Amino acid sequence: MQALLLDMDGVVVTGEDFADCLKRDLGLTREDTKDFFTGVFRDCQMGKADLKKKIAPYLSTWGWKKSVDEFLEYWFTSHSRTDEQLLRYVQELRAKKTLCYLVGNQEKYRAEYLGEVLGLRKSFDGVFVSAEVGYLKEDQRFFEHVLRELRLPPAAVLHFDDSERCVASAQAAGIRAHLYTGYQDFVQETENFVS
Repeated sequence: MQALLLDMDGVVVTGEDFADCLKRDLGLTREDTKDFFTGVFRDCQMGKADLKKKIAPYLSTWGWKKSVDEFLEYWFTSHSRTDEQLLRYVQELRAKKTLCYLVGNQEKYRAEYLGEVLGLRKSFDGVFVSAEVGYLKEDQRFFEHVLRELRLPPAAVLHFDDSERCVASAQAAGIRAHLYTGYQDFVQETENFVS
C-alpha cells in the first residue's frame, strides 16, 4: 500500500495569495498584518486558540468595518481556487488504489471551509490539518503523526509541498518529499512512485 500526501495551499488550492488580496482590497501590506499572521495566528493553526476570538481586535486596526464572520468569508472565498487538473489526476490514482491525503497548516474554520464547502474532503481519502494534529508542517512531528495514523512505513509515502521547510520536515520523518514546482513534474514523480 502506498500513500500520496498533497499540501493544501500552493498545491491543491492555488491562485492569488491572500496577502495580495489584502493589499488590493484593503490597502494592507504584509508589514501591516505581520503581527497577527506571524504571531497569534500560529496558535490558531495549531488548535491552541480560536481564530474568531483572536482576529477580532486586529480588524478595526486594519480598517475592516464589518463583522468577524464577514471577514472570514472574504478571506476564505478570495483564496479558494482549486487545481482541477490535479484533482482529476488524484481521482485516477485513487481508482488505482493509491491512497491520497490532503495535509495543511490550517486553523479549524478554514479547514472546515476547504473540506466541506469546497468539497475537498470528498476528493481525498483523508485530511490532516495542523489544528487537529497539534503541530505545523514545518515540524517533523506533524509527519510522524501522519505516519502513525496511516500505519505505513515512511518509504511508502510520497509528499508534495510548495514550502522547502515543509519538504525538509517530511524528509526528516523519512518520507519521500518533493518541492512542488508544477503539474507535469508532479505527475512524473508520482508515476515513478506508484509504478
